[in-house]
Amino acid sequence: MFEFTHKISAIAGFCSVIFLAMVIFVGYLSYSETRRRISLFVIVSFALILVAQLFDLWTALSISVRLDIFASAIRFAGFLTLLTFLVSSGKNRFIPKDPAV
Repeated sequence: MFEFTHKISAIAGFCSVIFLAMVIFVGYLSYSETRRRISLFVIVSFALILVAQLFDLWTALSISVRLDIFASAIRFAGFLTLLTFLVSSGKNRFIPKDPAV
C-alpha cells in the first residue's frame, strides 16, 4: 500500500511541476508584453511555488523529512509573495480599502 501511495504522490508532484512551469511561461509572455512590475511579482511567486514543488517531488522520491520542511518554507514564501501582490495591486474586492467598511 505504501508503494502505491508513494507512486501516486510522485506522479501528482510531476504533474503539478509541469502545470506550474506552464503558468510561469504564460506569466513570462504577459510580462514580456507589458513589462509591469505586478506581472513580475506573479512570476516570482509562482517560481517560488515551483521550486517548493520540485523539493516536494524530490521528497516523494527520496522520503526525506528535512526536504519536506524546506519545501514548505519555500511554498509559504511563494504564497506570501502572492498575497503581497494581491494587497499591493489594490484591486482585491475581498480586502476593503476603507477600514470602516
